[in-house]
Amino acid sequence: LAILVGNSRAMWPAFLRWLKAQKDPDALSDPVDTFAAEAICGAVGRFAAVSAAAAGRKAAVAHDSFWASDMTPARLVDMNRAARVDTFAA
Repeated sequence: LAILVGNSRAMWPAFLRWLKAQKDPDALSDPVDTFAAEAICGAVGRFAAVSAAAAGRKAAVAHDSFWASDMTPARLVDMNRAARVDTFAA
């Protein structure tokens, strides 16, 4: 299963609430990426746990996340190709 996530202006109110709740927002090197990673990883983790429970398993379904901003060679993903395969870019 692959899920390609984008954003819209609807993200900004949630992001600003999250940013105000941070102890030291100035210490965040990239607050938007940090917010997005926390929100997406939290949602995927909850989905994995619910999926496992529905299948009668105790442990969450194994999953991994790849980010367009991660330029590490071993984790590099062509997001344009992912969008085409997902018909997002159609």
